[in-house]
Amino acid sequence: MMRLAVLVTAGTSVFGIHKKPEPVIKLIANSAMNGFQIHHYVDITGHDCSGCDYVGGLRCHFEYRDEFFHRINNCLWPMYDVVDDARGATGKKCFILDKSLADVLDPLVKDMDYRFIGSKSDCIKSMTGLRVASQYPGGVLPGKQTGIYEPTKEMQAQMATNRHALGRDAANVRTAIKQPYVILILRKGADTNRVFDKASEKLLKQAVEDIAGKHGFSVATYKGDESQTDTIGLFAHASGVVGYHGGGYANVLFASKPMCVVEMTTYADIDYSDKTLSRVINLNDGWYLADKDPEAAWKDWTVYGVPLRQIIEANGDEKELKKNSAGGLADAEFLIHRKTITLTENDVSAVASTLDKCL
Repeated sequence: MMRLAVLVTAGTSVFGIHKKPEPVIKLIANSAMNGFQIHHYVDITGHDCSGCDYVGGLRCHFEYRDEFFHRINNCLWPMYDVVDDARGATGKKCFILDKSLADVLDPLVKDMDYRFIGSKSDCIKSMTGLRVASQYPGGVLPGKQTGIYEPTKEMQAQMATNRHALGRDAANVRTAIKQPYVILILRKGADTNRVFDKASEKLLKQAVEDIAGKHGFSVATYKGDESQTDTIGLFAHASGVVGYHGGGYANVLFASKPMCVVEMTTYADIDYSDKTLSRVINLNDGWYLADKDPEAAWKDWTVYGVPLRQIIEANGDEKELKKNSAGGLADAEFLIHRKTITLTENDVSAVASTLDKCL
């Protein structure tokens, strides 16, 4: 008897389905897919749905599923009850999913007897009763997807349960960094936005090292080019994270213990009044109520606003700012695509003080 667990609507699953064996095709092992390493992944044009005692449907329909933040926040997290349920099943576990999610899930299920099946495999069509989620309990953009609804208390509770399961499984992913430690996110790369200039990076790094050292912690740097396994292991065992707004903060969901989070961003007011914060990381706000979760991933999450004038002047974007604004506020997409982030001693002092109080 094979068990089938797939999200039908928010948080629901269905089980109990028989299927006929299908021809076996070769597996693609250690092949690079979209810049990530994917293991045990069946060719999406193949016909191998055989040998599965349990099948979990994890296909992501979210519009931006190929972007790292959304793969974690809007796909893996809301659907993780399927993975959690698989742990209670016996035999071979097969997960139907997109390539973009396979690299993230792979390190979390290493202890299972599992296999990944491409969500476009032809053999799936013959699996009577198989339905894949068309909406998720978070991050659904109005006007971009159908079936938008308000979360129920049951859905909120499921999101908390899923978060705990993510942290539990991530705790089994090892890290080479000696604990305890704090993560400093330093975005790197020629095509990367929101990179600290050299002086700011040096100032921030020294301040974070001083505060961490005061509490007996070391500092580990996260640049964003690490493997998915190393990334999960790094964030799973960290005690804190500091950096500028970016998708890397989605990795906080892998925390195996409450961490101190300090996120820098800037303001949107083009008159430089610095009253309105620009985009900040929103981990399914409304669907996940961290203040009501006794096992939240973070002990404290503080957002610090870097004065907008500093960001604009560092990038020479005064004219572009006015072009990319409406109602006195700068467009969020415009702001996150600024190349350089400049910090003053006051900025660094405020960030370090916040970390100090939390640790």
